[in-house]
Amino acid sequence: MKGAGALAGVPVLAAAMVAAPAPAADGDAARREAQADDLVEILDAEPGNALALEGLERLAEVCLEKADLRTGKFVAAQLVRLRPDRMANRYRYVSFLLARGERATAEKELRELLRERPSLMNAHVMLAAILEEDGRLQDCLDALDGLLREHPLDGAAMFRRGWIHVWRLKDLEAARGDLDRMRSAAKDPKAHRELVLWLEVNVGVLEKQITRLEKERGAIGESEARLDLLLGASLAGFAVALAGAFWLLRERPPQA
Repeated sequence: MKGAGALAGVPVLAAAMVAAPAPAADGDAARREAQADDLVEILDAEPGNALALEGLERLAEVCLEKADLRTGKFVAAQLVRLRPDRMANRYRYVSFLLARGERATAEKELRELLRERPSLMNAHVMLAAILEEDGRLQDCLDALDGLLREHPLDGAAMFRRGWIHVWRLKDLEAARGDLDRMRSAAKDPKAHRELVLWLEVNVGVLEKQITRLEKERGAIGESEARLDLLLGASLAGFAVALAGAFWLLRERPPQA
């Protein structure tokens, strides 16, 4: 294949979590590869050729449908090279990278995209999803913070932070902070009615989980305290018995 690599993307946000599909097996992979080379050759000569661009975009979608990840990645990269201003191209390229298991490259592309355009909500969410799935929870929280700096009333990002603090990190104090943030957002005059209702419902969900874990911790603490008390009493009893035996042995007259 000819051409330079670059970014691209897909309009489907959930693509951040897509597992690699089965390899293309429809027998048309070679034909799609040749078609891609022909279209790129035309566009290298005529970058503004609308028909060739449309054909390349359709080919990218076909590759996605057919799980033709090799040609799809190439086509997506060319679309970004030719039309870097189109966010669908950028997201599509990231989706192909993720489907191929190239997660580090996908992360790099998303970070580059966010340096260029920090307000892109989907890019923030895709980045956070990659980091959470990889178990890099602090990096995920940082990515969600970046999203909230640009979109302070993003209820889903606030809730996700709280969920990570409760279920992944067991940091209930931090989760309480997320809960307070959601409550404040629900009172913000700029929050529309649907967001307010969503926040109120999910504040209840998160608070219920925090309270449940706090009770579990309290029960464990009480159980450990009772165990410590019983153990202490047993050790004290053993020490008394040992001391008694010691004095009995000391006071026993020597045998002839």
